[in-house]
Amino acid sequence: MTCKICDSATRNFGEAIVMGKHKAEYDQCTSCGFIFARQPYWLPEAYNSVITASDLGTVSRTDQNSLKTKAVIDLFFNSTTTFLDYGAGYGMFVRRMRDLGYNFHAYDLHCQNLFSSQFQLSDLAGKNFDLITAFEVFEHLEDPSAVFGLLFTHGDNLLLTTDLLPAPAPALTDWWYYAPEHGQHVSFFTLKALRTVADAHNRFFCTNGTNLHFFSRKRISEYWFRKATSERYSRLLGLWRRRSSLLNDDFVKNRDMVLGKLGYLK
Repeated sequence: MTCKICDSATRNFGEAIVMGKHKAEYDQCTSCGFIFARQPYWLPEAYNSVITASDLGTVSRTDQNSLKTKAVIDLFFNSTTTFLDYGAGYGMFVRRMRDLGYNFHAYDLHCQNLFSSQFQLSDLAGKNFDLITAFEVFEHLEDPSAVFGLLFTHGDNLLLTTDLLPAPAPALTDWWYYAPEHGQHVSFFTLKALRTVADAHNRFFCTNGTNLHFFSRKRISEYWFRKATSERYSRLLGLWRRRSSLLNDDFVKNRDMVLGKLGYLK
């Protein structure tokens, strides 16, 4: 098989047992180092529950990612107004960003939106966003290049999380992020693989070096990106450039919609 990121030749990387019963084969690109499950036939079963029961970090990630996203917007894109969270899951991150005053919408066709359903989009056709976020999404994708291409048609700037493969790549039994117990992680990126994506789509690229990565039409300082998105400074910057929360307006709109459906508003 050829690499799903750069089309280079691949080599067999190894085998693992996924979900305690499925034999999985993995390949690694000989050029960019990207590792992927060869034929993840178990994915429909793995997504019987979209949010895996072993993922206990949903709330803490929402807190951390909201502060880091706010820092990126306020430092580098303060005039931006339209935002999308792709693969939004339960919609918790979108709700938090709207609470902070940022006009975020959600897109996820595979998970029920529990926290921001009134801002859920079912179609991206004709829509463009100043910034798109995709947190804990790309390691789940069987064809990540197609999704990169899709998102870059709807916005110039993409902020995403995915853990980088250590160097050298650990065995399939020696890195927790392979996550064979739930079978939902099938794509694993190196820094070179992500830089290849940036080059292919004419984007500047910067990273915190571990799990937060940014693609942009605008060149920004990687030093300040790392500084701003560190846990310490993102919390400090959270007190800066506060926008008016959208929570009250959202509540009124949602209340009026519900009352209208019940016939209380004429």
